[in-house]
Amino acid sequence: MTVPSAPSVRTARSVRAARRRLLVLGTLATTVAALLCAPSAPASAVASTAACPKYELVGLRGQTEPAGYGWVLGSIVSTVVARTSVPVKAVPLAYDANADTLVGVNDGITKLVAYVEGRARTCRSTRFVLMGFSMGAYVVGETLSTAPRYPGVVSARFSTATSARIAAVVVYGDAGFNAGAGALSAGPFTPGISGRLARPATALSAWNARMRDVCNADDVICQSNGSSAAAHQDYVKYADATAGFVESVLTTLG
Repeated sequence: MTVPSAPSVRTARSVRAARRRLLVLGTLATTVAALLCAPSAPASAVASTAACPKYELVGLRGQTEPAGYGWVLGSIVSTVVARTSVPVKAVPLAYDANADTLVGVNDGITKLVAYVEGRARTCRSTRFVLMGFSMGAYVVGETLSTAPRYPGVVSARFSTATSARIAAVVVYGDAGFNAGAGALSAGPFTPGISGRLARPATALSAWNARMRDVCNADDVICQSNGSSAAAHQDYVKYADATAGFVESVLTTLG
């Protein structure tokens, strides 16, 4: 399913249809979360007066996962921080991942933009790494995408100046995944099968060198024909590869 072009007049029917798509996605994500039993990674608080690092990694957990980085992203973030030669400070974005999908996506986009823009103003030399899983992945992708959004989804985006300071992006189990997006599309996904809320193939083309959108075959969220909840959360195995990708991007920047 591809994201439709934004209509000039958003009718009640189009809004209802978009909400139904997001509700279906939310139901799937909630079902996946109910199957999980792994312990959560500890949450970390972010102080507004925190020192300005050279690189700051902002992580967004999946829907209904515990506060902090959630079940999946926590191990990956820890590996990235431990194995990159350039110091990286990691923080979880506190957003309403327990809400229904539309509310959670809107809250995530709004808070991600506000947080990174605020840090960019405070820390003039800091550059950012963005990571997300499941709904967090969709939030990150939509925030960076140039494509029109579904009716009802907020319009907040990064400024041009802040976008230029986003060094690397890695997301997993993204409903907006497009199998035809070139090097940006990563993982053992089924060729030609995109996500349930797939963006146009060129929506993230500006990020090709700096971003990887990782999707497993049969993932119930990032593969529109997927049926496996286990595949949807089987992303911790990419922690080393993620660290290698982030390392390569950050060392190139210096």
